[in-house]
Amino acid sequence: MDGSGIQNVLNQFRQLARLEFLAKECGESFPAGYMTLLDVARQVNLWWALDKVAVLCEQPTDLLRNQAGQLHNSEGPAMVYQNGWRVYSVNGEMVDPVAVLPREQITFELIETHRPFKKILVERYGKARYRVEVAERRRADGRDGGR
Repeated sequence: MDGSGIQNVLNQFRQLARLEFLAKECGESFPAGYMTLLDVARQVNLWWALDKVAVLCEQPTDLLRNQAGQLHNSEGPAMVYQNGWRVYSVNGEMVDPVAVLPREQITFELIETHRPFKKILVERYGKARYRVEVAERRRADGRDGGR
């Protein structure tokens, strides 16, 4: 499942959470089917109800979030399941595992070869350090503009 698919599932959970709040705190009543969905959501993690079958996933063994409640771990997987499947996310944005490598493993070359994650990698590498490296390489290549 890609990042947008996971975001859609998470949005469904948010919607169920709103229903649960309205039911408990505001005394709203909903059809029994909605309450059954809430019961399922409390006991499992990701799940899909299809026409004739439902797919249920176990709860993750690790789930890390930032203060805004978004999936987040800048140093590893944000969500890990017992079978080893992992989700990598930084501030709610799904990322490739390369984006959360330990800082000491991030190099200028790694940043340049993984352009989609350049912003995250440069932040972790150090913006000032990256600018110095860019300037040095431009000078070495003779592209310093005569400076």
